Amino acid sequence: PFPDKKSAKEFLYNNFSPTLGAYLYSNIDEVAPGRFDWRFSTEAVYQSVSAIRRKDRWSEWLSIKTPTLLIRGGRSDDLPRAMFDRLLRENKNFRGVEIPGAGHWVHFERQADFITALKDFL
Repeated sequence: PFPDKKSAKEFLYNNFSPTLGAYLYSNIDEVAPGRFDWRFSTEAVYQSVSAIRRKDRWSEWLSIKTPTLLIRGGRSDDLPRAMFDRLLRENKNFRGVEIPGAGHWVHFERQADFITALKDFL
C-alpha cells in the first residue's frame, strides 16, 4: 500500500519496466482514506494464474475450429516461441503474427502494429 498516488507512481515506474509500471499504476486505487493499493485482490489474481498454469490445455487449444489469430510479442516470456510455433503447426485454424520489439502486452507496447495485424486478419 502507498500513502498517495504520487508515491505509488514513483515506486512502480522506478521498479518495473515502463510498460509494466504503467499497467500496475493504472490499477492502483484509494482502498481506504490515505491508503492506495492494488484495486484487485492479489490473492485472487495469484490463484487464478496458478490454476490456469497447473493444467495442460493442449487438447482445448487444438479443438478450436474457428479461424483464430495468435499475436505474439517477439520478446514475450509468457508465450515462448517454441509454444507459439507448435500451436501454429498443430492447429491449421490458427494464423500467427509475431510483432518484434514487443513483450507480452503487444496491444499496449506496439498498438499500431497490433491493430494492423488484427485488421489484416479480419
